Amino acid sequence: MKIYRMALGLLLAFALSFGARADIPLNHGGGDLQSGAFSGVTATNPNTGDTQAGQFSSIPTTTPVGTLVVTNQAVDCGVPAGAKGTVWGTSSSYPDWVFILWDAGTTNTISSTCSPTLVGATLTTEQKARASWVHWNQVDVTTTTTTTTHGIATSTPVGTRLVTNQAVDCGVPAGAKGTLWGTSSSYPDWVFVLWDAGTTNTIASSCTPVAAGATLTTEQKARASWVHWNQVDLCSGSSCTGTVAATLSSLSISCPSTVAAGGYGSCAASAYYSDGSSKAATNVQWSVAGSGATIGSTGTLSAASTLTADTSVTVTATFTDGSVTKTASAMVTLTKLVVAPSSQAVRADCVFSWGERIYPELFSPSGAVSKVLGPYYYRYYSKTNSYLGISTGDEHLIYVGLLSGNSILDLGLLSTWQKQAGCQ
Repeated sequence: MKIYRMALGLLLAFALSFGARADIPLNHGGGDLQSGAFSGVTATNPNTGDTQAGQFSSIPTTTPVGTLVVTNQAVDCGVPAGAKGTVWGTSSSYPDWVFILWDAGTTNTISSTCSPTLVGATLTTEQKARASWVHWNQVDVTTTTTTTTHGIATSTPVGTRLVTNQAVDCGVPAGAKGTLWGTSSSYPDWVFVLWDAGTTNTIASSCTPVAAGATLTTEQKARASWVHWNQVDLCSGSSCTGTVAATLSSLSISCPSTVAAGGYGSCAASAYYSDGSSKAATNVQWSVAGSGATIGSTGTLSAASTLTADTSVTVTATFTDGSVTKTASAMVTLTKLVVAPSSQAVRADCVFSWGERIYPELFSPSGAVSKVLGPYYYRYYSKTNSYLGISTGDEHLIYVGLLSGNSILDLGLLSTWQKQAGCQ
């Protein structure tokens, strides 16, 4: 009977031992076999040979990405007990495992002994060397971390000052300062940063970043790159005050829509910048395409006085600020010369001369020469800075001067003033 009982005991022990090792999943981080959720027994990892105590404390498989964890034992890829990290992702292909980004400086042999299958957001080269898979029961939740792994909120606005909390891609070191320059829906886990001038980097030789945000100058392109949101922190204090020169974004010009033959029109240019500011552009290069007009260095457009037909010209402004050059164009219609009929001119001159005699305070000096500008036949009085003329189309007498606020004032039909002036 005693022999029977001893044999039965050995058989049960064997069965229990076999059952504890029946389900050994493959660690796709290191490729070794790792025992699963143990049930009160001691199991040995056949790849590393270390003994792992059963019934570990562990985190639930519903633990969200971003949770801070700490190993409760030495795990694969040379990560020791007490190592801290962040839950980075999971995979339905490996339901018993969780992918961890270990804090910077964590002891590991990931580069030499493991080739983890990555999950979650794309890792930088530096992060790949400190990320691996562990079983859910090999880590516990913790509230502390040895380094900053969660940087800035994804809602952080453009223009915010930042500092790297670790070395990042493109040779940008830990502690580098820069300004958030832009984001992209194509790269939701990344932020585009313009690093401060003088920041150590290998952007020109090792990276070709897709720029985000406003146009960068050639100099700025050599110090701008993408980083993961958790690789940078908000930078504050006097050491973080840095300025990012706004770059020229666009240019617009305004010109009169029409200029009469023999007349003038003023064109002006406005420059718009990446920080939302704008200013009047100076030192603009002006040009005009088409016949019948010229333009000066200050934007004054002059129409030829001999135009016999309406015509259009294109005015173009070119403006450079720093290394950025922008152009803008506008179309202007030049209206033909309208010659007043001889009889109309005689009647108008009679009224003009009468006005000079009766209202010398308005029309001085007298005897001004009559001229034609577009549809107008007029005289200009330099002493009183005023005009008296007619609109040749409808034969209305018009005045421009101090009394009209330098706007055209319609005085009524020329024929009415002819009678008052005694002009036949």
